[in-house]
Amino acid sequence: MNIKWLLTAAGLLLATLQLTAQIHFTESFENPTSTWVGYFTGNVDFPSGTWEFNAVFPEQSSNSYDGSKACRINDDVVGANITTPAVNTVGSVSFYYHRPFSGTGEFILQKSIGGGPFINLDTVDFSSVSSVNVAALYTFDVNDGNNNIRIRVMNDDNTAHLAIDLFEVTEFATSGPDIPDGFTAFPSNSTRIDLSATANTSGDSVMI
Repeated sequence: MNIKWLLTAAGLLLATLQLTAQIHFTESFENPTSTWVGYFTGNVDFPSGTWEFNAVFPEQSSNSYDGSKACRINDDVVGANITTPAVNTVGSVSFYYHRPFSGTGEFILQKSIGGGPFINLDTVDFSSVSSVNVAALYTFDVNDGNNNIRIRVMNDDNTAHLAIDLFEVTEFATSGPDIPDGFTAFPSNSTRIDLSATANTSGDSVMI
């Protein structure tokens, strides 16, 4: 019996217990299938679904992080924002952002559940983090298991425009069998291997 192979297989078995979040969508805003011209307010359809825009311009390729377009959210407009299609559960939200012109401002990440009011999740001073025309990656863990969730990025009456591109939303991966705190695999003879595990401190079910 190949004891080394058995020990390796046991390690791989533990590794497979870790959960990986699935991606709802990654939207680069390249291919709208409905009208999107000027600083647009209304619904715009993309492969990822229907987005709600308030004062959002189709950014030119030279000011886009990925491809030929991005979302430029207007400055000096109360409530200017982009809002995602509704999805069931949200793990994380990520996108690239930058200022296409000078100015200052904060963007606000919000969520709405089941058509309810939008609540604030995070606030970022994007004028201090991202230089003009230099993109920065933003990631936030929402970790919400509810259905019918919409995510909004608000550029509320700031003096700076905010460009957003390559917007990704993942599913929320609920916990399953956990990995034990302690695990050993010991060959007792040429045909047998003994496994031993210590329950994890969180009290979750353990699978080996």
